[in-house]
Amino acid sequence: MDVVVTSLRVARPGRQVRAMAGRVGAVVAGCLLAGLFGTGPADAAPGGNASIRVADLAAALPGLDLYLTAFSGAAPRVTVPDTRYASVSAYTLVRPGPYVVSAQRHGASAGSRAVLSTTVNTRPGKAYTIAVLGDGAALRAVVLADDLTTPAAGFGRVRVIQAAHRAPSATVTAVHGPVLANRTAFAASSRYTQLRAGAWQLRAESVGGTTLTAAATVSVASGTVTSILLLDRPGGGLAIRTVHDAAAPARPPSGAVPTGGGGMASAVSASPRVGAAANWLGALAVLVAGCLAIARARRRAATSGSGSGRLAGGLAFVMITVAGITAASMVGPPWNTLLSAPAPSGAAVVSPPVRLRLPAIGVDTALQALRLQPDGSLQAPSAWQEAGWYADGVRPGALGPAVIAGHVDSRSGPAVFFRLGELRPGDRVVVQQHVGRALTFVVDDVARYPKTNFPTASVYSAAPVPELRLITCAGEFDARARSYLDNLVVSAHLVG
Repeated sequence: MDVVVTSLRVARPGRQVRAMAGRVGAVVAGCLLAGLFGTGPADAAPGGNASIRVADLAAALPGLDLYLTAFSGAAPRVTVPDTRYASVSAYTLVRPGPYVVSAQRHGASAGSRAVLSTTVNTRPGKAYTIAVLGDGAALRAVVLADDLTTPAAGFGRVRVIQAAHRAPSATVTAVHGPVLANRTAFAASSRYTQLRAGAWQLRAESVGGTTLTAAATVSVASGTVTSILLLDRPGGGLAIRTVHDAAAPARPPSGAVPTGGGGMASAVSASPRVGAAANWLGALAVLVAGCLAIARARRRAATSGSGSGRLAGGLAFVMITVAGITAASMVGPPWNTLLSAPAPSGAAVVSPPVRLRLPAIGVDTALQALRLQPDGSLQAPSAWQEAGWYADGVRPGALGPAVIAGHVDSRSGPAVFFRLGELRPGDRVVVQQHVGRALTFVVDDVARYPKTNFPTASVYSAAPVPELRLITCAGEFDARARSYLDNLVVSAHLVG
């Protein structure tokens, strides 16, 4: 990544700067040591980015361009591709932090006057909907926090976004089921409610003013998170529309995946805990050099009182900061990077995958269909040199986490995913569909988990964009059980 120092002034840093350097050094040292020897980033679940989408829920604005300007000055753009009223964009992945949000009419130049603006402070792993609502001079933008928690097996989770400005508040009820929104005010959303998967009839009624009603039948799929939009119907009245927020496999595999024969056990067990070990060591070296430089600068300043000692101390402080930034860059894409998320398709219209390519490590393999075993775990591919995809789960390119597994070794040598641990954030993953195009994913994270404590809930959790999990074995080999002790999981997201 590029580190840009926009303003650096080293002038008589004195006691405060040296104290700051000491505190920063201690923090960075703790982070580095935790990454090297602890269970921090190596065992953390994917999800270092934030997810943002925009909903055009204002009848007076058919189509929006949304600009997100980071405090660093970067200005990526999120566009609602459907210029009709009540269109919602796909989620876009951004680096966490504060943004200024400016909305313009669709197709307007970047320098045009904003229709309205607001701010949002995004957090890692969180999702947000920026909704533009109202009519005429009463337009407003609200930031809604999207809770994408995976529903229980056999259920979906739904909430209501009250976007009908004709209704000061509204109640939405599932017939023979719970109340989904109780007197929810305009420009607000209800809490999420868990509904059993299946078809549900919904009834909506305004509260206050002229009574307006609407009814619709919606389908709730297992593993999905859905927003129900209560809208102004053109010509009068209310309307109901649904949009998927996130999805998980309807039947996620449980537990670890047996993907190794043990033929290369010594080489597999000697692999680094995560793929970035060499970079961590480099950052640690910079940290140690910076700390030694600070110590020398303090001694020099104490004995001579010259400005050169303070200058050296300031430069050492910069070295420590760079070490911290280097370490931070290993757990996700660079700061202020916009990762564009194409609009996902429904599972029913996505063609099944037939081939996987990992250019960075020379993998090009056909894909076989994998199912669940009687105990609920994912079966291993039947061929050592061929990977497989979970055919009863999410198809690659559809909303949610698709799963591809492959052996790390056979009983006599390397197998298809022997070098999987060498992948790095930013590497490409290409999945060829049976009918259609080649889908390109980008690696976000490489993590290793003990099989005895495999985080099923986080690895297969509901995702707001099309994602991919590549899984194989890692760690020490238990010769008696003929099984590796760990699983390696590579997480990636769709970019094209």
